[in-house]
Amino acid sequence: MKTSASSLKIILLLVRKIIALVLLLLFSATGVQAETTNTLSDGEIQGRLFAQKILVDLMRTENFSNSVTLQVRPKKGTWTNYVVTSRGVVGRGYWKNIFTSDALKPASEVFTVTHTLGQPNIYTHEAVSGTSGKMLPSSRSTPFANSDFWLGDLALDFFHWPEQRILKREFHSNCACTVLESVNSAPTKNDYTRVVSWIDNDSLGLVEAYGYDAEGKLLKEFTPKSIKKVSGQWQVKEIEIRNVQTGSRTRLEFDLK
Repeated sequence: MKTSASSLKIILLLVRKIIALVLLLLFSATGVQAETTNTLSDGEIQGRLFAQKILVDLMRTENFSNSVTLQVRPKKGTWTNYVVTSRGVVGRGYWKNIFTSDALKPASEVFTVTHTLGQPNIYTHEAVSGTSGKMLPSSRSTPFANSDFWLGDLALDFFHWPEQRILKREFHSNCACTVLESVNSAPTKNDYTRVVSWIDNDSLGLVEAYGYDAEGKLLKEFTPKSIKKVSGQWQVKEIEIRNVQTGSRTRLEFDLK
C-alpha cells in the first residue's frame, strides 16, 4: 500500500508530537514529584498534566506564513483594520511566531514570541523602518497593534503558568469540555491574575476563556469563532477578544492554508 505525501506528513507530525509529549511529561513529572502529592490536590496534578498536553498540541513542527486580518473597535467608534502577517520559524527545541503589523505607520511593528519546550515564552517588540530597527519595551501584557490582544494572549501564555487546576468537566458551546483554571503566581502590572478556560476534549482547542485582573474582576473574554484542521492539526481560524471593562473589541482572522 502506498502512502500519500499528505498522509506521511500527518504521520510524521503525530510522531513528533508524541515524542515531545513524552519528554515534556517526564520533565513536568519531576516538578510534580518534588512538591509531592501531599501539597498538590488531584485537580492541580491533573491540571498541570492537561496544560502540558495543550502546549504540545500547540507546538509547531515546520515553518509557516499566513496573512491575518486584524480589526479593532473601541466602545464608541468604528472598526479599524490593520495589515498583519504571521510567520513561524522552527528550530531545534524551539519555534518562533513572528507577527508584523502596520500599526506604527510608516514603520512596521514586529512582535516575536519564542517558544521553548518546558520554558517560559520570551517576547520581543520592535519598530522597523527601512533596514533599521528599534527595540521597544516588551512583556506578555504589551498590546499587539493597538488592539485588545496582548502578546501573551496571542501565545496563550496562561497555559505556561506553573499553577494549573482542573475545576470540572461539562458541556459548553455544544462541546464536551474540561474547565481549566490557570493561576498567575507572579503577575506583572496590568497582567491577569487568573484565567479560566474551556478546552474541547477532542481537539484540545480553546472554546472560550475569561481573564481576571488584580482585583479579581473580569477583564477580557476570548471567543474563537472558527477552527480549521491544517496538516492534521486543529488551528484557530478566527478569534475575538472583548475587554469588558472598556467595551472595546478585536478580531483576528487567519488565512490558513
